[in-house]
Amino acid sequence: MPELTVANYLGMLLEDPYDTRPIKKLRQLLDSEPANKNAQEPLRLIEAARGGHERRGEFLAASLLMEIESELVSDDPEFRSVLVKELGRVRRDELMDDQGARQAYELLGGRESDDPEVVQAVEQIEQAAERWREIAHRFVEEAREAADPRLKTSLLTRAASLIWQYGGEGDAQQADAIFDEALAADPSHLRTARQYALSLRARERWEDVVSVFVLAAKAARSREEKAAAWLQAARVLHRCIGDVEGAAEAYQKVLELTPTDEEALGALVQYFTDKEAWDELAAMYDDALRSRQKLESEKGMLLQLAMVHWRFRNDPESAEPYFARLRKIDAAHPGMLDFYRDQIGSEDSEGRLLTILGDALRTTTDTELQLQLARELAHRADAANRPERALEAWKLVERLSPGDMDARTALQQLYEGSGKWKALSESIRGEIEALSPDATNEKLRLLRDLIPIYRDALSLDSMLIQVYAEILSLSPHDPEALAALAELYQGSERWNELIQVLDRQAEMAQDSEERVALYLRVADLWVERFGNLNQATRPLEQVIAIQPDHPDALARLKEIYTENRKWAALFNVLGKEAELAVDPYARLDKKIEMAELCTSRLHQNAVAIRLWKEILEEAPDTPGALEALEKLAEREKDWETLAAILRRRAEQCEGQPAQVDV
Repeated sequence: MPELTVANYLGMLLEDPYDTRPIKKLRQLLDSEPANKNAQEPLRLIEAARGGHERRGEFLAASLLMEIESELVSDDPEFRSVLVKELGRVRRDELMDDQGARQAYELLGGRESDDPEVVQAVEQIEQAAERWREIAHRFVEEAREAADPRLKTSLLTRAASLIWQYGGEGDAQQADAIFDEALAADPSHLRTARQYALSLRARERWEDVVSVFVLAAKAARSREEKAAAWLQAARVLHRCIGDVEGAAEAYQKVLELTPTDEEALGALVQYFTDKEAWDELAAMYDDALRSRQKLESEKGMLLQLAMVHWRFRNDPESAEPYFARLRKIDAAHPGMLDFYRDQIGSEDSEGRLLTILGDALRTTTDTELQLQLARELAHRADAANRPERALEAWKLVERLSPGDMDARTALQQLYEGSGKWKALSESIRGEIEALSPDATNEKLRLLRDLIPIYRDALSLDSMLIQVYAEILSLSPHDPEALAALAELYQGSERWNELIQVLDRQAEMAQDSEERVALYLRVADLWVERFGNLNQATRPLEQVIAIQPDHPDALARLKEIYTENRKWAALFNVLGKEAELAVDPYARLDKKIEMAELCTSRLHQNAVAIRLWKEILEEAPDTPGALEALEKLAEREKDWETLAAILRRRAEQCEGQPAQVDV
């Protein structure tokens, strides 16, 4: 059970101003929370409640609150003195409590006070305590000689008050008689009625208390006094006697005078509800609504009256005008919204409920209620095929509840249905950003959702490239992304990026033919787009690594190595060409090139000698081969090879003299 607050206890006291238990609980609350003693909020509430009790003549409750209030303003001595002085006056003049008044005045110094009014009041209390019977007798005598009824009643009331306070049980009847005489002289004297009732309450003479207030109510001159007296009578009938019917009649008298009295309304609501007298209950609220009142009170009455017609009388048609009035005052009132939900239902072809919910959404400042209303409005707008209304509502849901998947899904469907592709892409982007770093699969799914938007709907190649790049950052070997990027880079002539993608595709390709084709394409790009033969070398060499007999790659490498004077690499290419050559003459030509390259560029004479020997074995008549081998053998001091060459030349010489020279 939640702890009660200052306002709760003040509310209890308002219901029964003679019940001192709420005051005790209130003191305990303030004592248990010392910080509250100097807080402005409790003080403000107590001050307002005390003023209300004073205006209604409920001086017992007012005095009890005044006492607490004086303690709460101890840091303001001047205001505290005013309160304590008023407390003494109320106890003395209204509650017939001279001793209580004396205690209050003593707080201000009593006889030693700087305030002459306090000193005078204390002296009068002391005199009354000593000579109360004599003073009371004198008041009675003066009253019976007075011609003015009000003066007579006032003097008799003072006499009865003294006798009641200071006399014993045997004097109580005398006091009653004097009170009766006072009211007979002026039945409208409400102060007399209150004091007489106070003495009767102490003896639990409830019927007599009611009689006193009924007499005062009938004789009172103003509507306020009449209403106050009837209210006092009603309380006693209801709480002390248990006369439900009599209390209801008295409360109805109150409402005739003040149609908005909350206590009377509340009591009669309960009374008519218990009797299921719905027509009477509705009529009562109708009467109350015709008078001017505070906005909050009007809201409460409109709701109650509307609910009576709707729920109890089963007459929603009669209830609707009151709910409509309530809607003008509070467009987000939950009871009103429930009524229109029930009456309009799901079939809302005119969009009336959408308008009502929209008004409620605009006026409420409660964030939680805003979210609830926005969801409802969004769902109903979807069902009613009102995409624009649904779009606004779902946007609000997403703003109030970031990351809400229902809202995001609905918004994306609406954006797609209405062709709002940019908004759709932004929504998906927001969803991606909201994901945790390790949500790779979900990010990939959403990124792929962006592809048709940027490609087909918006034709934004730059954004499409970015999406594919993000996909590759999450899944580096994604073949679809690589192929698409290659096509995009080709179309936008971004050759460097295209080469990188082709390289990555080639690394991933499982088929050797596909890899060769990709590397050849990379080589072509380096040569055709950048004129960079050095960079073209690498992909061509990778082709040869995959297919050593690739003739085109070998030919292009040969050309590049020759132009770049990379003789060793050229020598290797020529060697591979020689190995691959089927035609013996072609193979012989390659070997001749290799031998000449070793001789003139690589200066690898031993290798050249070996090659020339092979050439002469295959084609002894090769022009210049024997001469080249002779020079190399002599240069390398390869005497055995040189001797063999000279012998061969001798055999070839024509005529003896030439042979002799060789």
